[in-house]
Amino acid sequence: MTRTTVEFIACPVCKHQSGFTTYQSINATLEPKLKQQLIDRELFKFYCLNCGEQRVVCYETLYHDMENRLMLYYIPAVVNREQEVARIEEMFSQIKQVEGDRYFNSLDSYNFRIVSDMESFIEKVQIFDAGYDDRVVELMKFVLAPKEEEDIQFSYDHMVFTKVGDDNYQFMFIDEKRAVASLKFSKEMYEHFELEYAPILDDQYFVDEAWAYRTVAKT
Repeated sequence: MTRTTVEFIACPVCKHQSGFTTYQSINATLEPKLKQQLIDRELFKFYCLNCGEQRVVCYETLYHDMENRLMLYYIPAVVNREQEVARIEEMFSQIKQVEGDRYFNSLDSYNFRIVSDMESFIEKVQIFDAGYDDRVVELMKFVLAPKEEEDIQFSYDHMVFTKVGDDNYQFMFIDEKRAVASLKFSKEMYEHFELEYAPILDDQYFVDEAWAYRTVAKT
């Protein structure tokens, strides 16, 4: 289920106290409108009722998509991954006990992930919503990203999978929070990577560039 609390935050500009709703958990299947609000960052935007100042407020939240069998925990600025994994494993265990067979009758097919930045949070929501495996998409990003200086025609920090239009997807090259270029994503390309790497895909809480590097190194 979706759980919320209301906190009062002092505006960094005028110091006026305004109410701000935080989501401890989001059930995107029971309340699908929250999925798009998350993608648009609306669930994390603070609006000052006095001066109109807007800020993004990052906070921990659990995203649950029963239809796509995903539990995604967003923990801003993870410092110690081992400690966080232990804490989240305990939380997942408690959720399984409470919910029982209603949601978790086939745990092997559930995806449990942890992300530490909002961009990755939104990216994984879109990946699973499109019916793709985030491990395959992460491998595509790692392999397709230009790595030699002579292959790079622009500066960028990282790539991100994103939805463009109703049914199209792209890899966007991001530099200082700005999209500077894009690379077409196709289902055929995805299926090629899925077939090639399927035998060595493992399941981890953190599926990111470091995970992709370790996986590619196995081949």
